[in-house]
Amino acid sequence: MVADRCGHPGWESRAALHHSQLSEAINDGSATAVATLAQLMASDMAREQAQSRVDRMINQQAYTMAVTDVFSLPAVLFFALVAMDWLSKPTLGAGAGDAGGAH
Repeated sequence: MVADRCGHPGWESRAALHHSQLSEAINDGSATAVATLAQLMASDMAREQAQSRVDRMINQQAYTMAVTDVFSLPAVLFFALVAMDWLSKPTLGAGAGDAGGAH
């Protein structure tokens, strides 16, 4: 993977993208987000601590998604090369005769 101009691997920008996309789903209208925050606050966390914990969960998921994105292209290339090798015909004359065990 090509590094960006700061030397970071390409998944840093993908992680930021996924983090922003996941963060958009976390709001007061989301039943899952409200329930998660309520559960965390019920375990003696302040609201800021619960929000920080949710942010760490979002970060973890964003980096997981970013690494998956980064490794998707090499996986597709690998399977394309395997398919190309499987579909290619062997060259004629390369070992076409019966050697009969002779040396």
